[in-house]
Order: sequence, then structure tokens, then C-alpha cells
Amino acid sequence: MSSFHGWLLVIVGLILSGRAGIDAGQPNVPASLPKQPKNLDLAPSPELPGINHGAHCTADFLPGGKSLISFPCYGTKEIRIWDLKTETLARVLPLTDMQFEPFILSPDGRWVVCRDLRERELTILSVSTGKRSVGIKFTAQLYTFTPDSKTLIALTNEGVIHKANVTTGGKESEFKLARVKGPYDFFRLVDFPFSADGTIVASKLHGYSEPLRLWSTETGELLQSLQANTTYPDLAFSRDGKRIATTGSDQQQIDLWDVKTGERIRTIKEPAGGNANWITMFSFSPDGKTLVATGGKLADLQPFRLYDIATGKQIASPKSLDSGWLTSAVFSGDSKKLAGVQRSGAIRIWDLLAPQQK
Repeated sequence: MSSFHGWLLVIVGLILSGRAGIDAGQPNVPASLPKQPKNLDLAPSPELPGINHGAHCTADFLPGGKSLISFPCYGTKEIRIWDLKTETLARVLPLTDMQFEPFILSPDGRWVVCRDLRERELTILSVSTGKRSVGIKFTAQLYTFTPDSKTLIALTNEGVIHKANVTTGGKESEFKLARVKGPYDFFRLVDFPFSADGTIVASKLHGYSEPLRLWSTETGELLQSLQANTTYPDLAFSRDGKRIATTGSDQQQIDLWDVKTGERIRTIKEPAGGNANWITMFSFSPDGKTLVATGGKLADLQPFRLYDIATGKQIASPKSLDSGWLTSAVFSGDSKKLAGVQRSGAIRIWDLLAPQQK
């Protein structure tokens, strides 16, 4: 065989091997090409009707991830619990005309706390029966459960921390946060300001240049000040309480901070293009590896974006939804699913472990 024919056979063999790789779904892609965010063609679940009364409705997974609980904000006075296997409404918990958001689910899934404006109290409802379990006689718009679901922690606009027993309503402690200059203004925080274990609460005074302050709910002492230069900061704590995410100065980026040192770790910039919408919300996955953001410039094109916490890079984005972008989103306890509430109040579920490259 001539050398010419030998080289010809080698070239043909390389072509055929490359063709076989492509047919097998494994193309030979140069390592230097940047990886593009996956388009999650997840075929989200059919719409769960939700509450259907506008934006800012929220939802949460019940422990075990088999059921979802959805909360109203305006109009419809009921809480709904969904069976995710059958994608049907399992039961309804009625509310009075004066019970309002925020609705917070206890970590064990047994209780929901909300504000009752008529009784001027925080009302704890039983998830199993929907009935009022106990009322706690103080008014606050910011509150959370301790991890064992036995204590409710609440913060008033005057900077007073209240702690009460969930089953009896009895007050366990009450004290005021350390004083700083200027009037307190805890309503500047649009998103949930407590750490997951309830030991830290965040506040911000009036003014763009004022720092975001982190306080101990156990002693009232100032723990840290973050130079989060934005007048209306949304924020979210990681599950372990070591990191906090805030909106950037233009409300179109997310800053990640180290809670212990107060240093900015990195800035996550939203993709270019789309409309100049503000980021409506964001939260950490329970495993601390991923951040989800909704709203923003690409709200009409991508209902949410997923970002890698370690690198700040976008790792996935879903297809657009015909019925509107998301106003809120929450991870399941195992970080494998995402539930999103659309502007219409309808709820969609994405399986984050089953992406298909579009």
C-alpha cells in the first residue's frame, strides 16, 4: 500500500469516528469554548390555579417535598395545599377577612403564622386543621420560627425583639436592639430579613449611603454593617447563615456578602438585554450551591435564572412562560425542585435534575 493511500485511510477513519461521536450524542467540542447556560426545557407542571389575584403571592414546599402550600396576598382569603404527585388541590384552609401576609411556614410544616389586624395579634394556624391554634398579642410585620418550630421571633418597627412560645403564645423574652443614629425603619426591607436559624435580623435606615446592619436576636447587639448601597434592599440569607445576598445599587444585580467579615464576596450581574425591570426576588438553595433570581431585565424571556454561588456565573435559565413571569420562587428542601408563582397567581414546578439541552 502506498503512503498516500495509508494517509487517506487515516483521514477517513478520523472523520468516521467523529461522525459516530456526534450520532451518539457526544460531539467533540473544543475545551476552549465557553459553556452556555442550559435552557431548561423542563416542561414545567401544568398550572396549579393558585390564588389568581395578582403578584406577590408566595408558596413553600411542605417537609418531604410531596406537597406544596400556597399563600394569598390580597382578595382571596384561603391557604391552599397541593398534592404534587397528582397535581391537584388537596385541601383548603379558610382565612378571615383580617388575616394578612406575610404567611410564614414553620420548619416542621405544622404551623403557619400571619397577622390578624382585627385582633391586633400574630395568629398561629394549624396546617392540618386550618384552625387558629394560638394568638400572640403583639403587632409586627417581620417574624420567623426558630429551627425547632417551638418559638416565634418577631421584630417591631421600633426595633423591639419579641419571642413567644408557639403552642401557648406565652412571651419568653422581649428586648430592644442597640440604638444607632436616626429613626428605625425596618419596612425598607422588602424581602425576608431573618437568618434561617432566627439568630440574625437585618435592618436599614433611610438613605442610600446608610449601611445594612445585622443584629443578634439573642442579645440585641450589632453584629456587622454591610455597605450595601441601595435605598430599598431585598435580601436573603444562605441556609447556614454564613452569606447574605442583597440587590445592588441599580436593583439589577445581586451582591454576595460574608456575614462574619462584612466583606463583599462577589457581584452577580444580570444578563444583558431585555427590559429594565428590577429583580423581584432571589433566594439560596438549601444546599447553599445555587441562587435563584426572578424579575430583572429578562423577566419576560426567562421566568428565573440560576447562578452558581461559588463562581457567580449563570448556570441555567428556563424557557419563557406564556402566562407571565414569576413574582417569587422557592426551592424544595433537597434543592431538586423549584416552585414559582406567576403574576396571575398560578404555580409552576420545575424539576432541576432533569434539564434537556434545547
